[in-house]
Amino acid sequence: STPLYSSAASDVYKRQIMLFVTTALAFGWMLIMLLIFSFVTLSYVHIEIGTMLIISTVFAAVILVVYIVKKGIKYRKLMGIK
Repeated sequence: STPLYSSAASDVYKRQIMLFVTTALAFGWMLIMLLIFSFVTLSYVHIEIGTMLIISTVFAAVILVVYIVKKGIKYRKLMGIK
């Protein structure tokens, strides 16, 4: 019997999930680091939560672009495309 989904389709879903997980982890990591930094410095450096969210979003977007570019380069090498 044949499976409902081929392994190629399964790989695509796994890659999309990993892309989402990587981006979410990057966002969460940066937000936690900024919160810790804000608590440690107390009143010396005051970063508002809105600013922290913006910085974390930009960081996650950069990680997303880097992730996509790295996967693209890996795919091009695998396929022999220059």
